[in-house]
Amino acid sequence: MLRLPLWVAMIHVSFSMRQGEDHGSLGNAIPRSNSMGNLGGRKQARSCLADRIRKSCSSYLACVDGQMVERACAAGLAYSRESKGCTVSVNVGECPNAPSGLSENLIVRNFSCRSNLIIVGGPDAQEWLQGEVVAWQQRLAKGGADQGRPEAIAAANLVRKEAPAASQSGEYYASVTEEDGGTIRVQAIARVVTSVEENSTRVGIPAIFSRRSLFGKADGIGSAGRGLIAGLVEALSSDDGDLRLGGTPGDAFVNALYHAHGADNINASNDPEGVLKFGTLELRVPKGCGDFFERAMCDRLSGGDYLRFTLRLAQPESTAHPLHVFHTCSDMFPKRLVLSTFQNMFG
Repeated sequence: MLRLPLWVAMIHVSFSMRQGEDHGSLGNAIPRSNSMGNLGGRKQARSCLADRIRKSCSSYLACVDGQMVERACAAGLAYSRESKGCTVSVNVGECPNAPSGLSENLIVRNFSCRSNLIIVGGPDAQEWLQGEVVAWQQRLAKGGADQGRPEAIAAANLVRKEAPAASQSGEYYASVTEEDGGTIRVQAIARVVTSVEENSTRVGIPAIFSRRSLFGKADGIGSAGRGLIAGLVEALSSDDGDLRLGGTPGDAFVNALYHAHGADNINASNDPEGVLKFGTLELRVPKGCGDFFERAMCDRLSGGDYLRFTLRLAQPESTAHPLHVFHTCSDMFPKRLVLSTFQNMFG
C-alpha cells in the first residue's frame, strides 16, 4: 500500500495573528455593557445579566449592546448550555427529538481516508466549528496537550493563535466521525481561504490542527488531518484549471516536510498579495488530478495509479525535459518521495 508521510503535519501553517485576544466562550465575542453609573452627566449604560440564555433547542437570547436579542441556530444545530453556542444537534442531550446524524447543509462530502470521515463546512457550520476551536483552546490552557512530538507543539501554537471569527479571514472546515450512539466528534479543523482566479483555484490554509496531534492517540483517530486536506482538494479542484494549495510553515520541522512533498517557495516580490493571503509555500495540483491526490493521500491507489508512479520514476525529474514524454498526475510529487514509498513497500 502506498504511504505518503503525514500531510497534516506538513500543512500545519501559521499567519501572524493578533495576540492577547479573549479566547473564552463564544459569548465573549458578543458585545456587553456594564453599568457605570451616571458619572459626569453621562447616561447610565444598560447591562445584561448573562451573555447568552437558552430559549429553546434551536434558539437563544444573546446580549447585544445591553439588550437581550433572540438568535436562531442554523439547521442541524442546537443550542448547548455547556458550550454557550450552537453545536450539532445530535450532541445536545437536552434535545431528544433532534434528528440523527448530520444535516445535509453542514456536509461537504462523505468519504473514506483510512477511516470513515465526513467533511463539514460552509456558512451554517461556522458557529459550531468556532465553538470547537474555543473548546480546544480552553483545554490547552488547562495543560491538556500532548507536547512530546514536534507536530504537537506546532499544532498547539496554531490553536492558541486562533482569534474570534470576526477578526480573521477564511472559513472553518473539519473532518468528523460518527461515534457509537450517533454522536459527532470533530477530529481535525482547518481554516481555509479560497479564491477562483484565471485558469486556477487558489486555496490557502492559515491553520490546521487535529485532535490526535494535540491530545494524543487515545483522544483522536489517525489521518484525520490528512483526510481533511484530501477531501478539500478533491472538493475544490476542477477540470478547468490547477488548484494551488498554499500555506506558511510554523517552524523548521514543518517547513522540511512541506518541501519534501514538492512544495515550492512563492516569490514575495512577484506575488506579495498571494504570500500574505495564501502562504509562502505552494503545492500545485494539476487540473483533473484532485481525485488522484485524494487517493494518494488516503492510500487507495488503483493499478493505474501505480503505473503513473512508475512512469514518474522512469522519466527525468523536470517535466520540461524533452525525455519527459508522459505527463501524469504523479508529476506533482518529487521522485525522491515516490522512490522512498516504493522502497518501503518492497523493502
